[in-house]
Amino acid sequence: MFKVVRPKEAPAGLVQGYDSEDVVTALRKTFYKKCYLCETKNPMSPEVEHFIPKSVNPALERDWNNLFYACRRCNSIKSSNPDKLLDCTKVDVFSAITCELPTLKKKPILVRVNDGYVSIEASNTVKLLEKCYNRNESGYQEITRAELRNQLVKFYGKYYKYSEALLDDDSGRAKKKKAADKLERMLQPDYPYSCFWRRLFMEDEELMEGYAYLLNPVVQEKCTTP
Repeated sequence: MFKVVRPKEAPAGLVQGYDSEDVVTALRKTFYKKCYLCETKNPMSPEVEHFIPKSVNPALERDWNNLFYACRRCNSIKSSNPDKLLDCTKVDVFSAITCELPTLKKKPILVRVNDGYVSIEASNTVKLLEKCYNRNESGYQEITRAELRNQLVKFYGKYYKYSEALLDDDSGRAKKKKAADKLERMLQPDYPYSCFWRRLFMEDEELMEGYAYLLNPVVQEKCTTP
């Protein structure tokens, strides 16, 4: 999960319904075009998800702060589960939870609570993310799980390529600069599945020693001569 800053003002169309065009557009932008659970970017079937299910509290059906951007797979898995979860618009879920991609493709993706962040909400969030990444209890879920894993493996290949180029003594300055630019992009919250790449990067002592600045790059404004 990634940290989200939600606009305070709700879209005008929310009075008509939570699936109004401006509501969906605003949520898509706010959540970096990613499912807030699995982090798939530009999902084929995006949906407006109620953080607190309508069945639990119908009064929150059109509450702007209760609306999230999700893919159909994750929304159907979460469904109307009433368990309390970590809210990525209020807390830094990345600091609380680690998602780990196994080296073997058929092994389940591992999700755990980090030291110092143990809570009922964190535990429930871990259980939900494990289901979102790994559940295959139906034909539909098997297909979407396989596609999700394929996407993760593809992006991991890119991460490995760029990180190895940075640490390779045979890489010249031009090659390292290109690899650094690519890796910097993968570490940002609007990149697909960024929680995996940021964690891999932060747990690599060599990369952190020489390239920690890639995690939070400084945006330099272009200066114009009057």
